[in-house]
Amino acid sequence: MKRFAALIIAVILALPVGILVSSADGKVQDFDDYVGTIYCHWDTIILDDEVVGGDGTAVSYFLANAGSIEAKCGSLTVRGWALCDEAIEAFGYQIGDNDPVFSPDFFIEPEDAIYDVAAEKDLGFAGRFMITAPVGDLKGTNRIQFCIKNADGIYLMFTDASVSIDIDFTQEGTEAEPTPTPDNHGEHEIEPKMVRSNDIFIVDDFFSYASLNNHVNDIDFDEEKLCAVISISGGPDPNMIFPFGSISADESLNASTGLYDDYISTDDYKAMVIIGRFDYDTVFVDDEKDVGGTFYYTTDINTGYSEMRNKKYYYDRSDDLQYVLIDFSKDSKYWQGYVDDCRFDCFMDTDNDCVYELYFVGFFENAAKASEFIESYKAEGDKIIPTPVPTATPAPTEEAAETPEPEDNKPDDAIDATEKPAENDKKETNGCGSFTAVSPAVFVPAFGALVMLKKKNS
Repeated sequence: MKRFAALIIAVILALPVGILVSSADGKVQDFDDYVGTIYCHWDTIILDDEVVGGDGTAVSYFLANAGSIEAKCGSLTVRGWALCDEAIEAFGYQIGDNDPVFSPDFFIEPEDAIYDVAAEKDLGFAGRFMITAPVGDLKGTNRIQFCIKNADGIYLMFTDASVSIDIDFTQEGTEAEPTPTPDNHGEHEIEPKMVRSNDIFIVDDFFSYASLNNHVNDIDFDEEKLCAVISISGGPDPNMIFPFGSISADESLNASTGLYDDYISTDDYKAMVIIGRFDYDTVFVDDEKDVGGTFYYTTDINTGYSEMRNKKYYYDRSDDLQYVLIDFSKDSKYWQGYVDDCRFDCFMDTDNDCVYELYFVGFFENAAKASEFIESYKAEGDKIIPTPVPTATPAPTEEAAETPEPEDNKPDDAIDATEKPAENDKKETNGCGSFTAVSPAVFVPAFGALVMLKKKNS
């Protein structure tokens, strides 16, 4: 402890009083870039002088709010402690891409219990942090990251609970300065990428890479309702893979179904809609319990499932269509690169065996465009979804013209745009039939059941 206290005194004497901005070459590095050991524990979030969510609950509050806080305040403070195998020189914060800011006031001498933890982990240095970032003059949403500095460099802090210590802070009542439209958007509108599960071959291709699922016993196709029918056994986190990345990489699927013609860019697509249906009262024994689900997303940059990339939602209390819109616009830290395979949890939990009907999955330029689609679909159903245009066939040569193709040899992808599905009862004729859209998540446990696809005649 004496060595540590002496170090802190030396650091404080070496630093001018007040706030210090790091030098231009003080690059902030990711936590994983540190070759030694940094161990951080995050206790509390404070807005002005008010603790948010309770003292000692920073991580649970952070996860419950997807790393975002919207408030009207002048300062945001994080409190906790850190251990390191190198001397801790300072703690600081970084707002957006600005230079990190350090102050001796952010460092607090830790109590003996923290040194005891350091000794258990064979780490020689410890410190408590209480880092305050001024946010009163910020406009709109800004990412505030918190960092630790030692002789090796400056590193973002990551907790023992596998959570980064950073917050997407929105100053309530303000809007960010408008930013130029990205060059890749140009003047044209970004066309949605949509999968309508109204064909057994589309359903088969969509789930072709989804072989490991949890509590999913079977995936059928209902030729009357024109949807995928997912049979679920009771238990926690029933889920399946939505293989966006795998489908995008498979040129044979792109050519045969038109599901995607390229990878799904997070720059172009900031919102998602999932439409489905289930009988609400069949999920839980207690009919007063709210039914919800989750959607875990991954990208080529942010791989692996994480609670930081988990979008939670609750369904309407209805057996009819439910449309759940997932907005990724505030997930800029994680919604980067190209969309990879994701995990769709139909439900957070189930008491009983039940069935989930999947009708539609689509990506949209933003939440406003997704909302427009939902309202149009409620009013008009499937006819608002563009009919795929068959690939143009070259004009036949004279030799080919002498032997015309038989009429019954029509290409599989030549879809008659005027053809309509047979109507069911009134409740099921508005588009896909009665259904409930969702924005859930997907886990891939080794004990998941293999998907078996077949046509269902009822």
